[in-house]
Amino acid sequence: MKIFEIVAAAKAANPEMFAKVDGPRATKIVIAALQQIAKKIDATAEGTVVVARFGRFVVKRVAPKSATATVSTPQAPGTARRIIFHSVNPAAAVVKAPEKA
Repeated sequence: MKIFEIVAAAKAANPEMFAKVDGPRATKIVIAALQQIAKKIDATAEGTVVVARFGRFVVKRVAPKSATATVSTPQAPGTARRIIFHSVNPAAAVVKAPEKA
């Protein structure tokens, strides 16, 4: 999925939330949010990274299947990491635009 597809889907799901945000700015916001998630995952050698109302990323160290598949990570040189995403219940993840007073 491309960033502009994520932005378009978010705008379609909740147009009121994006009413005052133009496309390029919404794209920058989504990129910044995803970069923060990526930094948190990269900083985790092993464990769980929880993103509220989105899901959790489980980071595990695994033994590489072959010597050529070895990926050195800063946390554990000579090992590989497996990252598994578990999404939250879709009903719990719904974000509604704030009501106007």
